[in-house]
Amino acid sequence: VGGMSFGIMSLPAIRSMLSAGAHPSRQGQVLGAISIMETVSAVITPLVGGQLWAATVQAKRAPLCFVMLGGLMIVAGLASFFLRPPARFDAQAQSCTQEARVEDSGPE
Repeated sequence: VGGMSFGIMSLPAIRSMLSAGAHPSRQGQVLGAISIMETVSAVITPLVGGQLWAATVQAKRAPLCFVMLGGLMIVAGLASFFLRPPARFDAQAQSCTQEARVEDSGPE
């Protein structure tokens, strides 16, 4: 339960970063996609995790489940540092930033 609460604390920051990188007309699509991914993972994770736990407990290798999940988290963490967003996403973020600068400068 404690681990889930720490994971949940990062969700507003993740949504904010993805929303800031999206074009204003597509923010609804981005937030909808995030919501779908959260819902799908909330359904699939207990099913897969339960099966993995049951398989390792019956074989008297309970720590193996945690080692496998820890390895998966390490791979995901490394991927987040080394993978770059698509060029299209970068271009949208830059154009959105430029539009915001123009709006902020206002009439002189």
